[in-house]
Amino acid sequence: MSWNGRSIVCRDARATPVGALGRTPGALRALVLWAALAGLVAAPGCTPDEQAPPDADEVGAGGDADAQGTPDADAALEVELPSSECQTDAQCTTPDQPLPACREARCVAGRCELVQADDGAVCDDGDDCTAQDRCQGGACQGSGAVGCDDANPCTTDGCDPAAGCVHTFNQKPCDDGSACTLEDRCFQGSCGGAALGCDDGNPCTDDACDPISGCVWVPRSGPCEDGNACTSGDSCVEGACQPGPAPDCGEQNPCVDASCDPLSGCSATPLDGPCDDGSACTSGDICVEGVCAGEAVKCDDGNPCTNDSCDPALGCQYVANLLPCDDGDACTLNDVCAGGACLSGAPDPLCCDADRGCDDGDPCTDDACNDGYCAFVAKDCDDGFICTLDVCEGGVCANTPYGPVASGAVLVDSFEGATALGPWTLSSTNSEVRWQLDTSEVRTGAQSLYCGNVPAYSYDFGATEASASRSVQVPAGDASLELWVRQDLDESGNCSFDVTEVYIDGKAQSPCLGSTLDTFTRQTFDLTPWSGSTVTVEIRFDTVDGAINDGMGVWIDDLTVVADSPAGCCLVDEDCPGVGCEAWVCDAEAVICVAQVPEVVCDDQDPCTADVCEPGGTCASTAIPGCGDAAGGTP
Repeated sequence: MSWNGRSIVCRDARATPVGALGRTPGALRALVLWAALAGLVAAPGCTPDEQAPPDADEVGAGGDADAQGTPDADAALEVELPSSECQTDAQCTTPDQPLPACREARCVAGRCELVQADDGAVCDDGDDCTAQDRCQGGACQGSGAVGCDDANPCTTDGCDPAAGCVHTFNQKPCDDGSACTLEDRCFQGSCGGAALGCDDGNPCTDDACDPISGCVWVPRSGPCEDGNACTSGDSCVEGACQPGPAPDCGEQNPCVDASCDPLSGCSATPLDGPCDDGSACTSGDICVEGVCAGEAVKCDDGNPCTNDSCDPALGCQYVANLLPCDDGDACTLNDVCAGGACLSGAPDPLCCDADRGCDDGDPCTDDACNDGYCAFVAKDCDDGFICTLDVCEGGVCANTPYGPVASGAVLVDSFEGATALGPWTLSSTNSEVRWQLDTSEVRTGAQSLYCGNVPAYSYDFGATEASASRSVQVPAGDASLELWVRQDLDESGNCSFDVTEVYIDGKAQSPCLGSTLDTFTRQTFDLTPWSGSTVTVEIRFDTVDGAINDGMGVWIDDLTVVADSPAGCCLVDEDCPGVGCEAWVCDAEAVICVAQVPEVVCDDQDPCTADVCEPGGTCASTAIPGCGDAAGGTP
């Protein structure tokens, strides 16, 4: 705006530009316009034209300074005050419109007007580099500069009115305060330098750097190298490498000419000729390529009861052992070494000759000597009847009737379920090898009983004797025990080592299971001697020794007790129920049910039929030939 050659420019974006007076309430517009026209005062934030930017026509056809990208300051000064009459200043507030700096809306003579704020009121002059901005004479002024010192020697501190404090990285020399760095210089806002080298070239010191005092060299102990090839085992002592003893260059070797050079170390020139290696276990020693050696002395006294060896200082040594041996007598058992000699064991009760007869002390066996060995044959007590239990007691045969007995499987243990081991008692002399439920090998179902180590599936953990036992009720009459066995053993077909055996009431049953069985195989054992009683069935696995037990172990499945007695055994006639017209009675001698004369008479009341009772217990009628013809008449 120009007036009498003078222009008024509003620097403060919060001042009310003259161009906006058309939207200013009447009283305020008149006051501001009057002051401007009179040339008495400039609107707050405005300066004379000698400090003003070019007028709109000087900027260009675009109009305001907006054409240069600067916001139109006048637009920010437009404030719409309430046009209605007012009673208090509170009625003149404009919550949705910011007021120009150092201006306040007040109620003046019933009208809302924009007036100058009191001196000292807090304001914002728009300059981020000033502090404590306050109104003074209607203008917002800062009373001090913002402190921008960040106390970092590696930044150059300054202030941007629009952005505030600015800290620019520099590359000036500095001091990081550490004695362990050299030529400290600023970089990326931090002070640092190159590491101080503290290596003193001494292998007997631990080199380090203290940030306060600098390099520190601490003596250490331990091996080192003194540079002399004629010492060995050099070690650090009080920060210096001390030489160790001279190396063995072979001076004691009669087959070399040995020496040592401090630079190259040991040298040895081979010699020829006889020598002595100092061992009593060699003979005919000679030098061969710098080594003294001879033929090994053989130490074998031919005695199985000594352990033969050679001591380099003493020569051959023969130490008595306690191993099993053979005294040459076929009629002794368990011969053993003692004092370097083989001692005869107990006489073999099965061995016999003209001077020694056979007597096992059992009256229920017939004793005989066959080809030098005793044979004990069980006395034959079979009475020929299938319904009696035939046994010998005290040399006398006893034939006990079975009476009515069960048949078929009376117990099946397939080791299924979480409680499958409930009836079983398990024990082992080796904590690594034991009986346990397993799923890796089964005949039927999901589980079997396994003896070995899981998960190794091996029993190669030293000597083991493992037992699994349970009570079994044997039915009256003939009965048998069946079980299915799968085993992988180191000693195949051998009943001396790695043996699986079945015991009934503590008595071992034959045969022992000493062979590897690649698939589950049925094993059957006679339970008839324990007819009608409760027995303990034990499955025992014994490695006998702890050597070379390379197999996987033993699996048992489907243990079954089977009643094998024939049907029809009896004690009294009531045990033999009749069928139809047949009568069954108990044969007193054979104690078995037999058919007798029909107790029911078959008669169909027809005189021309022959009526009989069939073996199946039903009546049958057969026509009588010629009965009822014309000659004889019809009855």
